[in-house]
Amino acid sequence: MKIKTYIFSLFIYAVSVTGAFSALYPICTPSGSSCLSCPIIYFCAFGYYGTATSSYTGCVACPANATCSGEAINPSTFTCNSGYYKSSSTACSPCPSNATCTTGTIVCNSGYYLSSSTTCSPCPSNATCTTGSVVCNAGYYYNGSNCVSCVLATGNSNATSSSGSTSITGCYLSAGKTGSNTKGSYIIDTGTCNYAQ
Repeated sequence: MKIKTYIFSLFIYAVSVTGAFSALYPICTPSGSSCLSCPIIYFCAFGYYGTATSSYTGCVACPANATCSGEAINPSTFTCNSGYYKSSSTACSPCPSNATCTTGTIVCNSGYYLSSSTTCSPCPSNATCTTGSVVCNAGYYYNGSNCVSCVLATGNSNATSSSGSTSITGCYLSAGKTGSNTKGSYIIDTGTCNYAQ
């Protein structure tokens, strides 16, 4: 039995390495005394990757600008080369401007943010962009495209905000600061008073 198992293993290895006709080579891992209930597992030849998840379908040729190591257990995938990102389930596209692509994803360079799924735009004024997102400076809030001054948005020269605020509700008056509304002027006794949306 050991001799037969050894010969069978050598056969599987030889087939998976040569990748004759770029075919699939199903291997069922025994469960108890039967293989019938096992899911299909296969190895793709070098330069191919598997797309099936539960059926015997085929190995697909590695897309351009990608690496497929082969011999990957079903299902497998491809890895986009440096300078490219995974633009779909079957393709790698050139990295956009002002970005770095080393793991198949787009990472905007410092000073830029991801304004769309494939575009890195210059960081807006009064903000810092180091991780692909916009972080407005203290005293400003992000409205989706720009950093807006709390002073201008509220009409109160005492209004401010913490760094990273994402709406006008992040603008506030701190203790001791004054403001006014339709009922007259007021002063913040303790704590902070945030503005409503």
